[in-house]
Amino acid sequence: IVATNDVRFLNHIDFEAHEVRVCINEKRTLDDPRRKRENTDQQYLKTADEMFELFADLPEALINASEIAKRCNLLLDIGTPKLPNYPVPDGKTLEDHFVEVSKLGLEERLLCLYGDSEPESNEMKLYWDRLDF
Repeated sequence: IVATNDVRFLNHIDFEAHEVRVCINEKRTLDDPRRKRENTDQQYLKTADEMFELFADLPEALINASEIAKRCNLLLDIGTPKLPNYPVPDGKTLEDHFVEVSKLGLEERLLCLYGDSEPESNEMKLYWDRLDF
C-alpha cells in the first residue's frame, strides 16, 4: 500500500482555473449541467504535513511512498540540448544534413501550398528567411 494523491494543479486555489481549462478543452461552460465533473478541489499538490494527516491511520503507506521516492533519481543538465543519435549520410555533418532535409521539406510544402504557380517573391522570401533563422 502506498500513500498517493491524484494531483491536477499545484495549489488549492487553482481549482477554479483548472475547471475553466477543462471546460475550454471540452467546449463547455462552467454552468453547463452536461459537463463532466471529474475533479475536486482536493487534487492539488499537498504538503508533507497534509499527507501525514490524511494517512495518519496508515503509516506504512507513507513509509512506502517515501521508499519509492528515494529510488527515483533523475539528474537533468538544464540548458544543454539533447538530440537523439540521428543517422546521417557519410561525409555530412548532422547540421548539414538537417539543413538539406529542411530545405527539401520546405520546397515540398511550398509546392503543396502554391502548386506550380509562382507566388510573389516576397511571400516566398518570408518562408526561406524563417527557415534560415
